[in-house]
This record gives sequence, structure tokens and C-alpha cells, in this order.
Amino acid sequence: MKNDIKNVIVERLNTLSDTQLLDALQSAVQTERQSTAALVAHIAEVDARRLYLERAKPSMFSYCVDVLKLSEQAAYLRIHAARLTRRYPAALAGLAARRLHLTAMKLDGPQMTEENSEAVLERVSGKSRRAIEQKLACLFPREDAPSQLRRLPAKRGHDRAVREVQPGAELSGAGPSRSELSSHAPSTIEPVSFSVVTPRERTRSESSRSE
Repeated sequence: MKNDIKNVIVERLNTLSDTQLLDALQSAVQTERQSTAALVAHIAEVDARRLYLERAKPSMFSYCVDVLKLSEQAAYLRIHAARLTRRYPAALAGLAARRLHLTAMKLDGPQMTEENSEAVLERVSGKSRRAIEQKLACLFPREDAPSQLRRLPAKRGHDRAVREVQPGAELSGAGPSRSELSSHAPSTIEPVSFSVVTPRERTRSESSRSE
């Protein structure tokens, strides 16, 4: 049955001219947006009534994935949009009229309030994701994160060596301490004189000893 429907659609599209095909694509997009808006409105009402509990599902997300067979990402975006439209009905009208898309509703939702909802929806209307992110960054700038200093992880055995050998620390059991060494050290160092003995003088000295 599904293959028959697919073949019918393909055969009909093959008969269209280029202009007719582009017009048909625009119409399909409009129909898809209206269908998405209708789906979001249905999800919002089912979520508000908590009807998913009657189907033994713990959440609306689980119902959308397990019963409606939506992907996790599709379920998340539509549930987020559904809850947003219950708070701000103008968002549903924007979705049906192709002025908003699901990603736009996800991005601007956290910034919307009762006072600024209409202004925010107007500013992001018809914009791409990147343009919306830039627009929201200008409207709601974030404070710079405070600078933080983090201790770098030491190499294995390095911390132990640092703990055992600190600059200026005494080494217990490794010999006399620094104070002990300094107490036995001479206060002055006498110069040492050296004499040079030539081989001839060495021979004469050895001869005199033998006599």
C-alpha cells in the first residue's frame, strides 16, 4: 500500500514542469508547517491533561517516542514548542504562518516573558538559527564568566616527591642536618701550597734515600 502511494506521488511529480514543481514544493512546505502547528497544538492539550498517564507512560516525551513513534529530537522540539505556545499563543500562529520554526521557538523560549514575548517573536520572525542566535546575543548579552585558576594535574609520583622534599626542608634519616654540617665546618680555610718536582730531582731524592 505504501509503495503504491509512493509510486503515485512520483508519477505525478514527473509530469510537472519546473515551474509547477517549484510551486508544488512551496505548497508542500506550507502544508507541512500547518500540520506541524496542528501537531504541536494537540501535544500541548494532551500534555496539559496528562493523558499520557492513561497509556501507562510516565511523561509526554515517552508517549511521543513510544506511542507516536517520533524521534527523540523531534519529540523534544515539539514538546518544547507545545508548552511555549500554551504560555504565548502568538507563537503558535507564527509557526502556522511560517514566520517561526521549531528551532527558533527553542532558542527564544528561555528569553521570553509576558512583557517582551511579542517583541522577541517579532525580532526572530523569519530568521535562520544563526541570525536568531546573533539577535538574541545582542538583546540579552551574557555576563563574562569570572576568571578561574585551576591546578594542573601533577605527574604520577610528582606530588609525593614534592611533599617529601620541600625547598629548605631537612632530610630525616639521610645524614647530618644542615645545622650540624655548619657547626663542624671550619671558620676559615687555609691556603694549600703545591711544589713542582721534576723527574731529575725525583731521581736524586730516591738515590739519597737509598744511601
